[in-house]
Amino acid sequence: MRFSNPNMLLYIAIADAVAVAVEYNRTLEDKCLEFQGYLAHPKHGLPASSYTDDTEMSVGNTNVLLQHNEPFNQLMFADAYVAEFQRGGRRKG
Repeated sequence: MRFSNPNMLLYIAIADAVAVAVEYNRTLEDKCLEFQGYLAHPKHGLPASSYTDDTEMSVGNTNVLLQHNEPFNQLMFADAYVAEFQRGGRRKG
């Protein structure tokens, strides 16, 4: 990997958990960015720091990076997203 970061997956997981409240809801964006705690999603009823479809995509990205060698291609990622969506329970997001 060209610019390796050992904490990349941790940062992605935190961003997914924090951002669940602002997906489709810009009114909470400033409050979310202040980050004084995780917020629930007001429209979908997802509890704070929920595992969402974005989290499933992050897991799919991780699977591609761990299971394949470069060069990566779009189909590898698309297949990983579908597999994780089916395995992960088809969550709302």
